[in-house]
Amino acid sequence: MGSCNAPQSYALTYSTSSRCVRMLRPSSNTTDSAMDESSFFLSDQNSGFFHFLSQSAASHGFWADQNAFPTFLEDSDGQTRNIDFEIPEFIGGYVGYFGYEMKVETMAHSPNSHGFQTVSAGGVPDSAFIFADKVVAVDHLTGTLWLISLIFENDGAEAEQKRRDWVQKTRSDIQRLSIETEKTETKVPKNALSFTVRQQHTEAEYIKNIDSALSSIKRGETYEVCLTTKVIADVALDAQSESPTPFAVYKAIRTRNPAPYGALLQFPQLGFSILQSSPERFFRYDGNGAVEMKPIKGTVARPEKDGSFENFEIWQLEDDRRKRELESNEKDRAENLMIVDLIRNDLNQISISNSVHVPHLMQVESYATVHQLVSTIRCKLRDGLGPLDAIRATFPPGSMTGAPKLRTVELIERLERNARGVYSGCLGFMSAGGGGVVDMSVVIRTAIMHEQQEQDAAIKKIRYEIGAGGAVVYLSDAESEYREMQLKANSVLPSLRRVHVG
Repeated sequence: MGSCNAPQSYALTYSTSSRCVRMLRPSSNTTDSAMDESSFFLSDQNSGFFHFLSQSAASHGFWADQNAFPTFLEDSDGQTRNIDFEIPEFIGGYVGYFGYEMKVETMAHSPNSHGFQTVSAGGVPDSAFIFADKVVAVDHLTGTLWLISLIFENDGAEAEQKRRDWVQKTRSDIQRLSIETEKTETKVPKNALSFTVRQQHTEAEYIKNIDSALSSIKRGETYEVCLTTKVIADVALDAQSESPTPFAVYKAIRTRNPAPYGALLQFPQLGFSILQSSPERFFRYDGNGAVEMKPIKGTVARPEKDGSFENFEIWQLEDDRRKRELESNEKDRAENLMIVDLIRNDLNQISISNSVHVPHLMQVESYATVHQLVSTIRCKLRDGLGPLDAIRATFPPGSMTGAPKLRTVELIERLERNARGVYSGCLGFMSAGGGGVVDMSVVIRTAIMHEQQEQDAAIKKIRYEIGAGGAVVYLSDAESEYREMQLKANSVLPSLRRVHVG
């Protein structure tokens, strides 16, 4: 948990169409949540937001040998001792996302190309990051809680003492809260006036897009197209009634569909939040040059524990059958292998010779609602390259584009005709320090929550956008692909309905 309300913290947003970077800082003139804003434009066409963020990280001492990862800590009594146990990988730094339309700054077109049709998401920033210099980290496995505050070289004695005071105060606040809220749960009223769901593309339009993708495959233009759409849920509420917070909605999603890369990012000044339950790692950098990517291609639903499968033994047999079927499915294995080869090619451009390898190929990982086919690709970065260089070289995630990447992205634009926005990009953290870890997930199984105030003061609205889709290959069947898209959307949608309607 981190925020952007401390003197050294700030938020960055970026638009690929205007190349404008906005910086939001806590206002020094008020005690409320007001923010001071400044903006500037990236005029150099040869460097964009990835380069800017890399420079910003370097100015804070990220990934520099002289700013090694901490080897000692200070206890609450002021005593220091060596660290002989694991500390959180994120100790402060950047948290945020690169949206899918950042592709315009990572994929080079041929000289005679007209360029991309969708160059910006428009409704939300194409990238947004918070620099959090104060963090509360919770290890749910061990029950350990960490309070972390970064100390900067230019901090004077007074500023440093304020950071130490924050640690002490926050510790006391948490102890008090844990007593006051023990075994209590806030009930969210289910008071929606309406809850309507629609798709960005109708069933007929989506199936037509699948057929068009198949035609492109048969013509030899591509061999895998990751086609997507959006499911949009509009909720109307009485303006005078209590509405669920983004955190309450996120908890509902997390409860039904727990995933290793769950995340809640709130941007209240911008009017939206990201509620993610992603099972897929896009990119991990270990702080010492090693990179790992874990694409998912191949998904099958796990049986519901009711109706025909109410009996656990019968459910287990069916669950095992579906898992084995996924492991041996020719189409799913083909999808996965194509993306593994694409990522190996991307990594070979930035890695030490012969360091790209695949320790795990097409292993089944099981989650609450689905089984998925996952591969692991690793490499060692060449000297002089950092994690943001590697992200730029491999973005957007190959599992969300298809292969070959550039031509397939062009085909996707023609078929989908809409910006994907945050969905299909990557989201995660970049930790401070010389050995700072970077861990980014693929933005899937995610709801983008927009809170809107209607002109009619009696009504307030919430809009959720859920991206979903699947890979189209030569063996694809249009009806099956449409059902797979619905399956993925339903990893999130029922939780939203339950929060608002019951």
